[in-house]
Amino acid sequence: MDLKNEILQEIERLSVKKHQEETKSSYCPKNDPSFYSNLFWNSSSYDDVERIQLELIPVENEDQRDLFNFIRHNISSMPQCETPGRVMSVLIHDKYSKRFLGIIQLTTDLLKSQFKDEFIGFDEKKRGQLKKHIRDHSANLSICVPVQPFGFDFCGGKLLAMLAFSIELHQFYEMKYSKSLALITTTSIHGKSIQYDRLKQLKFIGYTKGYGTSHIPVSFMDKAYRFLEENYPKFNVKKQSKWQSLRFLAQQLHIDSNQLFYHGDQRGIYCGWTGSNTKEFLLKKQTDLNRDKLQSVETITEFWKERWAKQRATHLKNQNT
Repeated sequence: MDLKNEILQEIERLSVKKHQEETKSSYCPKNDPSFYSNLFWNSSSYDDVERIQLELIPVENEDQRDLFNFIRHNISSMPQCETPGRVMSVLIHDKYSKRFLGIIQLTTDLLKSQFKDEFIGFDEKKRGQLKKHIRDHSANLSICVPVQPFGFDFCGGKLLAMLAFSIELHQFYEMKYSKSLALITTTSIHGKSIQYDRLKQLKFIGYTKGYGTSHIPVSFMDKAYRFLEENYPKFNVKKQSKWQSLRFLAQQLHIDSNQLFYHGDQRGIYCGWTGSNTKEFLLKKQTDLNRDKLQSVETITEFWKERWAKQRATHLKNQNT
């Protein structure tokens, strides 16, 4: 069977559930699982929560990347895929216990949504003028994963989501990319998100339509890339995003691209401004960006301890007595 027919047959069999594990299987840890477990914050005591002194550690070397990927692939239930463009990966570390609490990652915001356009106040007639400006000054919180049982016992995911609006994180991002961020977007795994619910930094604005690429396995993409390289070298597949490559593939195979992209899993969309005039800045109505909604890591952490971790610990204690 030639490569083209192989690809067409696999398209017929694409399934989110069938390929979920394969989308997460490309990572090979450098160490045994016990090595990583010993690096994770693992207390169930609120007294230990009170002692937490957070710091953000940008991923800059191989060991940090390995730890980040271990958490990403072994704790998160989200199918994994690489994102083109800007990527900033961060480890969340407790200086007191010298252990890690989770990971977050900001990437280029590629989300296309009518709800997002309405949230921004985007005028379709000005899309060409504003598209690059909005993309340059927006980012997607594509990964937000606490280690367990920290996440469950103390609403650790809420802490990590709030840290996407920390002064320190945005300073790291600006140093790396020379871009200041006005808007942070993110999506849930399924439906509305408990993790993002009731956070003042993020607002639920609607649902995705159930299209994407995260369900498409590595084995299929390898064949797709090989087919495009062999038959359409001018397309320059190495410089294209996964979405662009699949859309081009569908065109060449004369199939509806929805057959590739539809996974049927609607996800909640959340957006948050970094300042009081960021909407006007994104729409080029103002030239200076005032990111006055950002807070220090320390301020965010202390608020989370009192508002979320303490209440969660009390609730679980009452349930077990």
